[in-house]
Amino acid sequence: MPNIIRNHRSSALTLAAVTLLLAAGNVCPGQKKAQPSGPEVPTGNGARNDRLAWFREARFGMFIHWGPYSELAGEWKGQRVEVGRNAEWIMKFLKIPAAEYRELARQFNPVKFDAEAWVRLAQATGMRYLVVTAKHHDGFAMYHSKVSPYNIVDWTPFQRDPLREQGDCTISHFPTRTSSR
Repeated sequence: MPNIIRNHRSSALTLAAVTLLLAAGNVCPGQKKAQPSGPEVPTGNGARNDRLAWFREARFGMFIHWGPYSELAGEWKGQRVEVGRNAEWIMKFLKIPAAEYRELARQFNPVKFDAEAWVRLAQATGMRYLVVTAKHHDGFAMYHSKVSPYNIVDWTPFQRDPLREQGDCTISHFPTRTSSR
């Protein structure tokens, strides 16, 4: 059978399976719908437009992007990530095996992390918001998670929840605008 026919048949079967799953909806007896855990965040076009308008007006903020890859500082076993490539993709670029990377993550210990200092820096420079990457492509959670032990609290010697600390500190210093917490 030509590849093109096989590919179309495979695509059609995949599409049919996904359609059936979506159409089935809640088919498990006794299954409850998940309830939101934080304060209600306004939705709809009006609320979305308000948030976008605020974001455009704020213009200047801090994006914090860190994780176990930060510990490697762009280098692994004498190899360096190419200049211009993002060091957070070190596992991919330097072909670090997943099991070895998971063990490297055990060493992640950002003892100098100081949420208060980051917020003070943001305020001193006129920033209006902070955004933190909570979980990157490597699957490592920068917060305590009950879903998987592969997180900064359970997996590393740090054993603190920097996202909780950062969130609490940010809310206390930027009380007029918070996210979905």
